[in-house]
Amino acid sequence: MEGKLLVNGVQVGDAKAMGALSGYVQQDDLFIGTLTVAEHLRFQAMLRMDRHLSNDERNKKVDELIYEVYV
Repeated sequence: MEGKLLVNGVQVGDAKAMGALSGYVQQDDLFIGTLTVAEHLRFQAMLRMDRHLSNDERNKKVDELIYEVYV
């Protein structure tokens, strides 16, 4: 096998250096198939955002995110 090992377009010296720059985390995302994208984001916002934020503040942040992604 041949090739170059690049991180953000910069060549990495060897595989050990790459190991020092990166890691692997297994991710198991479970989505509720009956929810829309917006509903899923609002559900996650309720679970993950600062508990001191009001529902209106959380919904505003979700709306801003949706706007940024779709515009």
